[in-house]
Amino acid sequence: MKKKIPMLLLLGATLLLLLCGCKTPAEKTKAPSPELPENTEGLTTGDFNDAVSEMDALENIDADTYVRNALNADAFSAVLQDGKDSAVRLRTDDEANIEIPAGDHTGKTLVFEAANASVTSDAALGTVIVNEIGEGGVTLNGGVKTLAVYGENVTVTLGGGADTVYVRGKNCTVRLTGGEFGEIISMNQTAVIENSTESDVTVYMANGAPQTLAAGDTLKY
Repeated sequence: MKKKIPMLLLLGATLLLLLCGCKTPAEKTKAPSPELPENTEGLTTGDFNDAVSEMDALENIDADTYVRNALNADAFSAVLQDGKDSAVRLRTDDEANIEIPAGDHTGKTLVFEAANASVTSDAALGTVIVNEIGEGGVTLNGGVKTLAVYGENVTVTLGGGADTVYVRGKNCTVRLTGGEFGEIISMNQTAVIENSTESDVTVYMANGAPQTLAAGDTLKY
């Protein structure tokens, strides 16, 4: 009699399931594997480390042997025009609107440390380093080879394109309004990149992974 108890229990449980309309649960569907982005030919780890090293070099340029300092807008324009120096730093607290006329300055490095000034350029520029700038920001209409954005609350508008853009500053905004763009490399997670051009651009994030920023879109992170 004892041997029949398990069988009776099994029959009873089966009958109870049928009466309740219960069914054996279906096998769970496996979650789909994440799809790789179309552009997987991004920066390698080595490339990204090289970019970081280049930014470090730009940020720590030797003021004594490499850069000529200008303490106001007039001095900056004069130094820029005389063509004697390969790098010029504007270092001023003046509230000034500085305009760089059209021309070719692609062989120069320009450094801006002007917390109360704004800069507008119609020239073709080489390397531009923005450490500090006023609320008016920096507007580059003539194109630039390399842009490096440091500091805090810096806004740069690029209307003529750029070969390479580095963004390391905190709460900085880079606006792409015209021209063609090569690598945009962001090393800070508080940046805003606005793409109001008619073409998609590729932004490399802090881990080197590429992300497509479509025309008309904004990347905030």
